[in-house]
Amino acid sequence: MAKRQQPNPETPEATDECAHFWRIDSPNGPVSTGVCSKCGEAREFTNSIPGTGWDRGTPESKRAAAQRRKSS
Repeated sequence: MAKRQQPNPETPEATDECAHFWRIDSPNGPVSTGVCSKCGEAREFTNSIPGTGWDRGTPESKRAAAQRRKSS
């Protein structure tokens, strides 16, 4: 995960009060790091919908695929 950037002194600290404006890195793997341009909070974002992309090998995605095949 990326380091937390120093918040802008003219904007609110990273709290529940911040209406985050995320700047998210380009996809390059299962997750991308995003940093709020207002408060500097960092967070990871998933780059795919479960069962459709990077996580195809998980038990949950295998169950979902099996259910889709049964309903076809």
